[in-house]
Amino acid sequence: MEAVAALIVERGVTDFSIQEVADRAGVSHRTVYRHYPTREALLAALAPWTMERVAALGGTGLPEMPDEVAPLVRRKFQVLDEMAPLVAAALTLDAARLAFVQQSARSGRATRSALVGITAHLAPDVAEVVSALVRQVGSSRMWFTLRDEEGIDGARSADVAAWAVETLIAALRAGGGPIVDGS
Repeated sequence: MEAVAALIVERGVTDFSIQEVADRAGVSHRTVYRHYPTREALLAALAPWTMERVAALGGTGLPEMPDEVAPLVRRKFQVLDEMAPLVAAALTLDAARLAFVQQSARSGRATRSALVGITAHLAPDVAEVVSALVRQVGSSRMWFTLRDEEGIDGARSADVAAWAVETLIAALRAGGGPIVDGS
C-alpha cells in the first residue's frame, strides 16, 4: 500500500500500473496479484489503509462532549491536509468510499451523543438535523470540497470549520436553534 500511496502522490489515481507498484514495493508482479487480484481490489484497499494512517495521526477522534467537537475538527482537517493526495484519491474512488462512509456513521453517532445535552430544547427531528450539520461541517467531504473546489488550504479551512462548530455550539448552549416553520 505504501508503494500505491507513493505512486498516487506522484502521478494521481489512474496513472500507474501493477508492475510499477511491484517495482516500487520491491516485490514480484505475482506477489501484488496474490494479495490484490485486480487493480480495483488494490485501489479499494486504499481507503481502509489511508483511514488507519489518519487515525494513527489523531485525525479520527470521536467527541464525547460538545467542547471536544471543534478541536477534533481542527485536528482532523490538519491531518487530512498532511495526507491530502491519498485522502483525496480515496474519497474519489467509488470502491474505496465504504471505509469513509463507515467512519462517517461512527462520527455521526458520537457527535449526536456529544450534543444531546445542548440540543434537548429542540424538537427531536430538528436536533437530529443540527447534529448532522455540525458533523458535516467537520467532515472529510467538507475538507475535500474546501480544498479541491474552493482552493482553501487545510489550515485555513480547519480554523474556519472549527469556528463554525464553536459558533453553533455556543448558540445551542444559549438556547438558540433554527426557526422551523411548522406548516
